[in-house]
Amino acid sequence: MSETTRLGTAPSLSASERWLNPGERPSRRMTPASLGVRPISRVRSAKRDDATAPSCDKRNAVRFGWLGVAESMNSEYMLDRTILEVNYFSSDVITKGSAMSSHSIPGEGRPARSGGPHPGILALVSLGIFLASLITSAILTSGQAFVSPFAAEGQVAAFFQQNVAATRLGGMLQFGSAVPLGIYAATVYARQLRLGVRVPGPAIGFFGGVSAAIFLMLSGSVTWLLSRPEITTDVTLTHALAFLAFITGGVGFVVGIGLLVAGIAVPALILRFMPRWLAWTGLVIAALSELSFLSMAIEPLQFLLPIGRFGGLLWLVAAGFLLPRTRAAANQEPRANAPHASRARP
Repeated sequence: MSETTRLGTAPSLSASERWLNPGERPSRRMTPASLGVRPISRVRSAKRDDATAPSCDKRNAVRFGWLGVAESMNSEYMLDRTILEVNYFSSDVITKGSAMSSHSIPGEGRPARSGGPHPGILALVSLGIFLASLITSAILTSGQAFVSPFAAEGQVAAFFQQNVAATRLGGMLQFGSAVPLGIYAATVYARQLRLGVRVPGPAIGFFGGVSAAIFLMLSGSVTWLLSRPEITTDVTLTHALAFLAFITGGVGFVVGIGLLVAGIAVPALILRFMPRWLAWTGLVIAALSELSFLSMAIEPLQFLLPIGRFGGLLWLVAAGFLLPRTRAAANQEPRANAPHASRARP
């Protein structure tokens, strides 16, 4: 019966021999814990090599001073440990993420609320106040047409001297109609960002809406100044203020409205936020509004101003009511309008 050795037996070479002869291998190696008890033998078994690889070879490589093998073994060990840690961390994160998504998210399953006032109502209020200014001015002037700044100086000054109340009330209402228009621009801009529109269109529309509101406020303020008797006594100053009210409330306001309409219509056409015919109508109104600046040098093109003014405000009312609140609602509308799929054949 052959002698046996248990775990932890020392190799046949001493420490000094191993240090002086690093290339020599011991006649007997440490037995790994997985093999238990084995007989002493100087003949290496193939099964033993298979069973002890790579742990036994790695230990021997470190003992005998093979620095290159030691470095590669250390790198391999660190890589294996890193992979295990990453896998554990990933599984832990996935488990926690799934638990959070199913239990920890407040308000999940509830319909998203859109902040700010309704843009359709804002556009309707702005249009209503603006129309009220025109109607009250027409009533107070007994149906007399508003004087054009291109008329003679005396005629312009006489109109404002004779219609003080109509001019003052009209300027006040015109100033007031600019406030909901500016809020409309900010509300639509925020809603477009919520819908996932990441193009310059919303910013362009916001700039146009704010510009239109500022120009309308300036026009209303200048119109109110024309109701002051101490100013209308100066014919030249009255004529200059009439031109300023015309250029700010006409060209400046209409060009800003055109940018606002274009900033809403282009993303709505591409992403199908509203009917295509309405989006194309908005693009036409926006193009005509932008061309209205040519009326500053070409007076026959002044017919573009009422198209951009009233057409743009009416379009903003329709767009404000049809623009979806959330992206989910925007995705459901194309499905509802899509044609039904054909029946499957038997």
